[in-house]
Amino acid sequence: MYYLYSKEINNNVYIIPNKNIILKHKLLKLAKYVIFPSKYIANVYIDIIGPYNNMHIIPHNDNCTYNKELYIPKVDNIIKIGIITNINIIKGYDYYKILCNINKYKEYTIHYYIFGFVKNKDILINKYIHHNGPYNENEIYDIIKTNNIYGLMFLNKHPETYCYALSKGINMRLPILYTDIGAVGERLSSYNDEKYHIYTNINSYYKFIDYIIYNNGTGNWKDINMEININKFYIDLFCPL
Repeated sequence: MYYLYSKEINNNVYIIPNKNIILKHKLLKLAKYVIFPSKYIANVYIDIIGPYNNMHIIPHNDNCTYNKELYIPKVDNIIKIGIITNINIIKGYDYYKILCNINKYKEYTIHYYIFGFVKNKDILINKYIHHNGPYNENEIYDIIKTNNIYGLMFLNKHPETYCYALSKGINMRLPILYTDIGAVGERLSSYNDEKYHIYTNINSYYKFIDYIIYNNGTGNWKDINMEININKFYIDLFCPL
């Protein structure tokens, strides 16, 4: 296995190729299939080493079923926002630190529920932040339902190559606030769904909260089918008839 490393400068992602770039060319040419889980990561490689006819963009085998139908529990005077990813510098700590300190909006109090590992513990000092720690994959849906979460945030500062946690958010049919980079931006923007909101500044965050307030009490929770969807490409590749 080989890697490409990236760093972010002034919100632009610059890819730094490994020293063995010539070897990468040879390896990719020799492969029958070069598979990428998203257009984003495919374009990263194409920008550096150029396109090959053996490149394929195939999403991971996953449990993800998009449904345009919206679900938001009935809001009283508290709005609960969920974060179901780990929080660190790469995964948006700087964004969360700002937004999770917004605890009053109009006549509402906003609480934040973090379901994941938090590296930068100072974010947890705020009494409106509830840290529930890492979760088991098969428990997150019941956790979100039990805690009456009204919306989710995926605020990566660096691009994701796919993001399994996002699949869970899509399955829940809740409003999502996200940064439009990498596979997260690619996947959510492809649905052209008004319940998915791009985070650009504080005003975009308030629009997200307004959407929750205006649409609260919409729809009903539906149990999630936990069956993994196997892409036909992989069925044909590994289990040919």
